[in-house]
Amino acid sequence: DLVIKVDYYLKHEDELTLISQAGQKRAEQDYSSTRFWNAVFERVKSVDMANFQHRVYLSESERRIQWLRDIVSGRPVAIMASGPSISELESRISEIEGIDICWFGFNTFSQEKHILSQIGERMDLYMDSCRENIPETILEIIEFLSRKEPNMFISTFYRNTFELLSNFDLPVFLKAYYQKLLFFYLASTHDVPSQENPLHFIEGNSLQMAIQIAMIGNAPEIILFGADGGASLDNCYYRQESYHGIVPSSQKLLQDTINHFNPTMSISIRNVCDTYDIPMPRILNASMSSFYEPFPKVSYNTAFRFLKNGNRP
Repeated sequence: DLVIKVDYYLKHEDELTLISQAGQKRAEQDYSSTRFWNAVFERVKSVDMANFQHRVYLSESERRIQWLRDIVSGRPVAIMASGPSISELESRISEIEGIDICWFGFNTFSQEKHILSQIGERMDLYMDSCRENIPETILEIIEFLSRKEPNMFISTFYRNTFELLSNFDLPVFLKAYYQKLLFFYLASTHDVPSQENPLHFIEGNSLQMAIQIAMIGNAPEIILFGADGGASLDNCYYRQESYHGIVPSSQKLLQDTINHFNPTMSISIRNVCDTYDIPMPRILNASMSSFYEPFPKVSYNTAFRFLKNGNRP
């Protein structure tokens, strides 16, 4: 085919000239150095213009995002939810020992105690934004933040998260662990995060917030463990007896999945990508029976292969 085309245009130089002129014009219009650098500066400008000065954010939140990214450090992020299916991770964790993973837990340290401890790992990121839960976990949170290794606690001032703590000096806490804290906020609208509200998230469950935080941390891949979405009718949570928070019924979890997570998660992801000018990471859910719909559901074998092979499941 190439030989035929070359022969044709050598015999029809007038057509060849028209094509070359059109190509030159397109290159000058759309691919000049001026156009290229203008596009680059516009992208940088859009990120720099994000408003991190909200009173509901911690000061220097833009720097805190960089600290978050330093912790993630280009590693895959494994988010450990509390669905019963994460029991398989407990029994098979040794299969991914030695892989450099950023471990992200929320609302309970059970996964660290019973799963990560088997391979000598600890959580890099921990989130708790439940005001009813914080009084039960605050001592574990302080121990977590007091560790020498880089880590980060993610929370919010929404609903006065720390209000139920007695004899707790929040300003002292915020100062003591200044470089290890990042706080977001929640909104009822579907246009966040945005340039005006870069750390506002659509109201939803903790998993939704954790996924967005991992994305803002520039995670190249995100694996969800225990993200069942109310799929189990018997036990709502992994090691439920050690769960401090209010344990909802399976029906309540399922309603939350259907009415909030599934309809809004894709919107949240798009908003994060647009606001922070980042590509969408690959996100896999290692819960084959999960009711969460936005992400591909894979077996543990596939999830482990994905982590071992560097995003090639």
